Amino acid sequence: TRIESAASAASPGSSASDGEEDETDASKASGLEPMKSSEIVELSALLKDASPFFDDLPMQNLRTHMSHLQFMHAAEGQHLVSRGDKCSGFWVMIVGQARVRPADGPDRPVYPGDVVLQEQALAGGMSEVSLVAHHGGCEAVFIPMQMYAQLIPAPAVTIDPDVVAEVREAARVLAIPLLKGERKLRQAEEMARFLTIHQAPFGSPLHLLPPAVLQQIVSAISLETAPPATALCLQGKEASEWLIVLEGTVAVHSHGSKSLAA
Repeated sequence: TRIESAASAASPGSSASDGEEDETDASKASGLEPMKSSEIVELSALLKDASPFFDDLPMQNLRTHMSHLQFMHAAEGQHLVSRGDKCSGFWVMIVGQARVRPADGPDRPVYPGDVVLQEQALAGGMSEVSLVAHHGGCEAVFIPMQMYAQLIPAPAVTIDPDVVAEVREAARVLAIPLLKGERKLRQAEEMARFLTIHQAPFGSPLHLLPPAVLQQIVSAISLETAPPATALCLQGKEASEWLIVLEGTVAVHSHGSKSLAA
């Protein structure tokens, strides 16, 4: 296929033998050796065309980290992932078809462009399903979690470090349950000012809210630190919180619906 021919020179051992079942961990899929510039350009273009997952990734990011992505050609019936494997990354189907097989219930088809096992990889758990090549085999790209963050572009909007320090102090003071008076009121006003200024570029209506309502929002704020590759929310789960990123980068990814992102 197109993907296999573009990668064959760099990954001579990535194809599975016909009819063989491979029960190894998904993270052990054969990776690419260093590629020629022409191969990187060609393969990057093919990936951008093959799956919506790559649409939002800058071409330069994709080309830079191409050697860290892992490609696998699986014959029909071969396991790309088995139940109980550690989810150290996730898969993007490029060519052909596969089936997601849960312990109970019917199989779910996987088509080119589909992203598989991303939620489990973000949560750092074990796979509860098997991913099996179907109907003539398939080709897929395995993206290790440590590479995922490097593929995502840097945020377009950042918050000044001095402002971050002020917000942290305000959040710390507001979290003291017995503290009252002028200091707490002053920090609440600072937090409210931060919310109205830094959410306005995103179309937030906070600056239109009455002061009393804004104070209620401020009083419910909590400050948390999330380690790398931590899932802050999962697609399809109830959205009960509003997240504002003070430092670092958060990747927002949707499985087929821009209104239901994780």
